[in-house]
Amino acid sequence: MDGSGSHSSSRAGANRSSRFELSIGLKFRSPCVKEFGKIHGVPFDPSQIEARLALELIASADMPKIAWDALEAGLDGPGIRRLAVLERPTYFEVAEVLPAAMREMGLATIPVERAAVRIAREIAGEILSRDDDPRGRLRELEVLWSRSGYPHEMQELGTLHDDVWISNQPETTIRTWVKSRVKEFIRAHKDD
Repeated sequence: MDGSGSHSSSRAGANRSSRFELSIGLKFRSPCVKEFGKIHGVPFDPSQIEARLALELIASADMPKIAWDALEAGLDGPGIRRLAVLERPTYFEVAEVLPAAMREMGLATIPVERAAVRIAREIAGEILSRDDDPRGRLRELEVLWSRSGYPHEMQELGTLHDDVWISNQPETTIRTWVKSRVKEFIRAHKDD
């Protein structure tokens, strides 16, 4: 906040720094998971946006960021522009313009089961690309499975947290086992 009591100058600088990035901090209402599926430094990704919209994982306040990224990716239209100019939008303001903006961005409405698989594939890929402990992301997968209505396609990953918790294996064995289950999931759902 500057001396005049305005937040606008610091917010404008933050907006410029997010150019060419989709930076959606998805807030979850669960006490177990404070943030879910952050996307940073990723170009406009319609597939992930569709999935997060289907599961209602994008807060109204984050919707203008998507419109900015769409504009920067070369997409344009009255709906996208209306969404982009909203400042601290309410659910109702977003709901009024979102259908038009989605059409202009080429976004489809997808079933929650398919959305969950898309997001799970992204998380699974992150698990495999990092050398840190994969168990840290398992609770996210469980909450995703629950939030999407326990679809059969997600059961393998949705129960991993519990499977690990009740296992009586050494840490290295668990890490290897989790990564192999995650690889299996990606292989089985590469076309979803």
